[in-house]
Amino acid sequence: LAPNPYPETSCIALMEALAAGLSCIVTARAALPETAQGFATLVPIVAADDPELFVQPLDHAAFVAAARTVIADRLATPSAWEERLQAQRRHFLQQYQWHQRVTAWIELVSKNR
Repeated sequence: LAPNPYPETSCIALMEALAAGLSCIVTARAALPETAQGFATLVPIVAADDPELFVQPLDHAAFVAAARTVIADRLATPSAWEERLQAQRRHFLQQYQWHQRVTAWIELVSKNR
């Protein structure tokens, strides 16, 4: 569970959790949906794309409801979840390797010299 009101530009913790095969429930805020690549459960937040708003109230009940739904579904369909989490793990291990991330940063820094 990651009830995060901060306007993330990316989230290494989310990448690592998804690569580890965890079921993630995160705020649908800033770059978190993009980082999750459709694999995390997203909980809406009022000002999802406002880069100036750093603190805003979170609907904790929405996170509880999302967690209950995920847990119930995992208990009801364990084999489907296992397949999904294996696909998620493969995707993140292929797409979010450090050498891929560092190359993009080196290119960005090199252009701005």
